[in-house]
This record gives sequence, structure tokens and C-alpha cells, in this order.
Amino acid sequence: MRFTLQLPTDRVYAASEFVTGAAIAEMARCAEEAGFDACFVTEHPFPSDRWLQSGGHHALDPYVALSFAAAATTRIRVQTNIAVLAYRNPFLTAKAVASLDVLSGGRVTLGVAAGYQRGEFDALGVDFEERNELADEALYRPRPIQQPHPPIWVGGTGRGRLLPIAGRHADVWHGWADTPGELAEMNAIVDRAAEVAGRDPSEVVRASSLSISEPWDEVRRTFEWLRDGGVSYLAVEWPSEGKGRLEDFVEQVLPELS
Repeated sequence: MRFTLQLPTDRVYAASEFVTGAAIAEMARCAEEAGFDACFVTEHPFPSDRWLQSGGHHALDPYVALSFAAAATTRIRVQTNIAVLAYRNPFLTAKAVASLDVLSGGRVTLGVAAGYQRGEFDALGVDFEERNELADEALYRPRPIQQPHPPIWVGGTGRGRLLPIAGRHADVWHGWADTPGELAEMNAIVDRAAEVAGRDPSEVVRASSLSISEPWDEVRRTFEWLRDGGVSYLAVEWPSEGKGRLEDFVEQVLPELS
């Protein structure tokens, strides 16, 4: 099992602690020293007031934030999780990704999805109803250091358009399931799409997320059924305030799960 760790660049309410160049550099170095394979950031360029009032958040630009993480480290991969492809002209996204890949020495992982915040699409002047088609069209091959392209993660769940897109294009499908049965159903959709596209379904690595704000016993149980369901890469979410410490996870749980 491999692990990627969230850098909490969405915690703008505690900017001096989490959202400075020095803080990002320190967190990335600590993740590298702890043995994580990658670190990731989220993207929300213009969240709506309604979403913010219901618990949503702002976040730093992912490519700028990851450039600070890459500059402070030498081994750990830097990952978008996720970039919404429809938010930008795909050529600008390709340029940003390729630039970051060159400057990081080939350490970029591109995690993408179609997006779900209608208000954000409206603010950016993008048709929400076309988000899946725009995401599908944007997945082409730039020319960064990693050839033919950086690893592409496609995030998606349920029975929507993103699962077939993952089967056709993704190096990694990043899904969220509440039960083993749900995970098996989504795995089957990805497998079928890969086969139709002439790909070996085993080429599509399976990833999921793991909340370390849960009790350790619950974390272990979740880990076990995700692993048994074919998941081999986990995105570790930064713990909520007062609900676990990252140090405890690294010292007590990560050695057991790796």
C-alpha cells in the first residue's frame, strides 16, 4: 500500500499556521521524512458564499502551492487532488502541469475530476452541464519530463460519467465508497470501460481516501476492506482539529499499514 498526504492549504482561517510558503515547505518536508509517497492539495478558485456558509472553504492555487512543496523536497511526489479540468482552458492546465513537472524533476501526479460546485462553475463562466464532456476532452498528452505524461488520477464515484472516463484514460482511479459492495460495483464499471477502450483493467490502479480523524480501530477496519477491494494507494486526509494527530498516525499506524 502507498500513501499520499493532504497539505491543508484550505485552512485559510489559520493562515499563519498552514497557508504560508514556510508552512507548506515544512509540511512537505515532514511528509517526505515520514515516508509518504506523495503530498496533495485541493482546488477551489471561487467557492460560492452558500457553500462557504455550509462548511466549504477557500484554497490556494494548487500549482503555486505545489511548487513550494516541490522546491522544499527532493523525493516526494506533488499531486493535485483534485484539479477540476473544466475550470481552465486545457492548454493552460497542460502548461502549468508540464512546468511544475519540469521544475520538480518529474514528480507531478495530476489528479482530476469533473467538479461538483455549480456556483463555482457559474462564477468562472463554465457550463456546469458540460463538465463531464469538458473533462473528457481535456485529457490529452503534454510534454513534461515524465513521458508520455505525469500519472493521471481521475476522481469519481457512483455511476456517473467519471468512472468510464477513468477506465479510458486514468493511470489511477480515485474513488470513494462506503461499503465493500459499493466499491466492487464501481470497480466493475471502471473495468468494463477499460476493456472497451482496449486497455487491461489491471493497468488502472485503484485509490481511495482515508480519514485519520476516526478512531484507530476504525481506520484499520476501513483500510482492510479497501485493501481487499483492490485499493493500493490511499490519500490520507489531514486530521480535523481535536480529532487525532498526524504524528500518531505516522508513528503508530503507518508502519502497520504500509
